[in-house]
Amino acid sequence: MMISTEKEIIYLATIHGAQHIINNLLNELKVVAFEIENNPKFNKEALSMFCNVLAEANTLIEYLSNVDNVDDKIKS
Repeated sequence: MMISTEKEIIYLATIHGAQHIINNLLNELKVVAFEIENNPKFNKEALSMFCNVLAEANTLIEYLSNVDNVDDKIKS
């Protein structure tokens, strides 16, 4: 039990430290997506792929931020 709690503390500290930087990057990429959407010459299929990547990145961040089942994410 104590090892699991220590893992959670270390995991949370690591994730929260990196999460701020990653969220800033994703927000900047969302600004790029907004600008692309307003450019009628840009390939709409490429924009769709770009937006899908952003959505997947958000999902991954949410997954990494969750410490439920931390043992599944960090192997001893």
